[in-house]
Amino acid sequence: LLCGSFFFRGLRSNPGDHLPGSLVCRKCGGAFEVPGHVFMQCRDAQTVAARDVLKESLLQDYAILLRTPQSAADATQLMQSLIFDLKTVVPMARFVHRVVRAWRWFGRRLPTMVSELAPDTDEEADFWNFESATEDNSDLEEGEMDMEIDN
Repeated sequence: LLCGSFFFRGLRSNPGDHLPGSLVCRKCGGAFEVPGHVFMQCRDAQTVAARDVLKESLLQDYAILLRTPQSAADATQLMQSLIFDLKTVVPMARFVHRVVRAWRWFGRRLPTMVSELAPDTDEEADFWNFESATEDNSDLEEGEMDMEIDN
């Protein structure tokens, strides 16, 4: 989540170029699909259940009452405060993991990432295989380094 590996429909560089319906939450349709909404406001049953577990954990373990955010900006601020608080980061990480699993995002590459990350040719794939290829395509003995060091 912190690395930006997920695709949120509401986060587009030019939202005005897209139909409003293409930016709303895929699960509940209640608001733009942005991180604050998905995690802190979405009415999807699995997301609500995960949020209820988070609320219970925060209350029992840390005496923190999870408030209901009043806006998308408030939801984002609440989420950030829970992620970056040393007391609440662990239950928040568990919560994010549950929601991500329910949304089936966990561990998947986006189609745009696959095309950007995949090598174009077999030669390029061999070149980037650091375990078997060296810069000059020579075979080195185990433990040798493929570089020259000037003294």
